[in-house]
Amino acid sequence: MEITISHQDESIERVRKIKVRFQITHKNEIALEGASVSIKQSKSDFPFECGMNFHILSSSNYQNWFASRFKYTTFTNAMKWYSTEEIQGQENDTIADAMIDFTKENGISVRGHNIF
Repeated sequence: MEITISHQDESIERVRKIKVRFQITHKNEIALEGASVSIKQSKSDFPFECGMNFHILSSSNYQNWFASRFKYTTFTNAMKWYSTEEIQGQENDTIADAMIDFTKENGISVRGHNIF
């Protein structure tokens, strides 16, 4: 029976499990020859992000699903100009603020890619 590796597993093997070379130095930056180094993996996971939309505010199922899987997010549209200022000169950040509150309560970090 032939076992095939999924694209994801193949990518993990190729990109995430590369060889790393360390150079150990003294405080004066001179290489320390023959040093023994021990590395302990402290986490078995990596940051995984998913875009979040405003529907999360009205769905406990969406909230539970999202919070159980992701520790990083971006907001799909809630912080974009057309969402926060539908009428020129009248800014409304209510939805974005509520989404921020949800992420804070659930330990989810937000990457504000459209905030400047």
